[in-house]
Amino acid sequence: YKNYYRILSENFNYQGKAIYGTGGGTASDLFCQIKADVLGLPYIKIEVKESATLACAALVFETAKICEAKRIVSLAVSHGKIFEPDIRNKEIYEAMGNKYAEHMKSFMIGREEVN
Repeated sequence: YKNYYRILSENFNYQGKAIYGTGGGTASDLFCQIKADVLGLPYIKIEVKESATLACAALVFETAKICEAKRIVSLAVSHGKIFEPDIRNKEIYEAMGNKYAEHMKSFMIGREEVN
């Protein structure tokens, strides 16, 4: 998730104030807290049914210039528990992430030609 957020930040000048999550991992408070810590942003559980369908509908409405996607989504979801990032954990995850990135770089050396 950190890498995806970095890509959004670098390529689209995106600076989020919070991350919203639904389904899957959001059933685990520990998973939500880890996401908040890793990203350094509040992680907010949202309660919504059929989130993929909602996202598609919101994009259609925005593309057709009927209504902003944000507005559609805000009408259809309710906020659940908010997980605030713990800076001490963020620093630990940051160090682990850096080690992982270095390991992956060394693993990929010479593999570019394989494809």
